[in-house]
Amino acid sequence: MVDQAKTPEDVKQYLRTYCLIIDPFTINADLTVSTNGTVWHKFKSRQIPIKFKRLRAFVSDRKELRDLSCLPDEPFGRISITYYKNLALLRCLNAKEIDLKPISWGDQNMWARYRSANRIMEKYQGQGQAGAIACAAELAQAGLKENARW
Repeated sequence: MVDQAKTPEDVKQYLRTYCLIIDPFTINADLTVSTNGTVWHKFKSRQIPIKFKRLRAFVSDRKELRDLSCLPDEPFGRISITYYKNLALLRCLNAKEIDLKPISWGDQNMWARYRSANRIMEKYQGQGQAGAIACAAELAQAGLKENARW
């Protein structure tokens, strides 16, 4: 596990290592990052040791990503990530549009889990913490309690 950034220089280094942001961005006093653009997760890592305060979209096709604590606490436009059975998904509810992609096309059990998670998340997308309890209950009821975490 990588330590969270402690200085603006750490943030810059982590951004270069873990993310691609084409649009201008700001490193805030609390070491969060704000941008009106899209953030692409580009590195094989389970987490991104940066917290984003504002962004338009977050995209990751990396199947290794297991921690979404980098996502903003405020509403944002879109998230596109690879579904994983142990990935806490409720933080995605801050996105107005959620695009989950399956991690494996050949595993029928994973495919069924993905379809259920995708259907439930689309139902609650954009609702943030207000929809988290109902979404978590529905995920747990569908046998996806590992995904029913913030």
